[in-house]
Amino acid sequence: MNANKLWFIALAILSLLKPGLSAAQDKMAELWEESVNATQPPEKILDAIGLKPGMVIGEVGAGRGRFTVRLAHRVGPAGLVYANDIDQDALDYLARRCRANDLGNVKILTGALHEPGFPPRSLDMVFMINVYNSFKDPARYLKNIAPALKPGGTLAIVLVDPIKFPGIPPRSATREQFLASAKKAGYLLVKEETFLIHDNIYVLRPKRKD
Repeated sequence: MNANKLWFIALAILSLLKPGLSAAQDKMAELWEESVNATQPPEKILDAIGLKPGMVIGEVGAGRGRFTVRLAHRVGPAGLVYANDIDQDALDYLARRCRANDLGNVKILTGALHEPGFPPRSLDMVFMINVYNSFKDPARYLKNIAPALKPGGTLAIVLVDPIKFPGIPPRSATREQFLASAKKAGYLLVKEETFLIHDNIYVLRPKRKD
């Protein structure tokens, strides 16, 4: 089965998921994660963004924790993951998932429309995947992430490329649009990876204020 078919199956499964998941819906969610992981292999992504043991990470739009659990395992007990989302049902599931996996290094936060809610100057990295295109004002949100980064901290974003995958999702920002928003928000691009089937990976750093 090719990657495009996997994505369409994943989207179909995702559209059926509702708050208060039943056991059957939980299984569907697991199938969705497996489908998406086929085109967004988590370990390769974490290698590409430079995630290391002991780091303190903020995850924007953590949802049910597809990446949260992997971030937590990668940074280990000496590290910490702040996971945010605006969907309380998803965060409730994430909390249960962390308990089931004995992950004591995850702190769950309820985000806001334009504010991530991370503690100031506390993070080595902020990570987001499948989130950027849902922002109503992307540049504003990116700008509000910067105060949470430590000096030298980075912002890592996995973003679908509409050239690689036309029409999914229909409002996808192009590379040029994304980089324009990042520049407006005060970031410099320090690394770009294009090995994913549908997505690109961008690692950015806030401009220094001299």
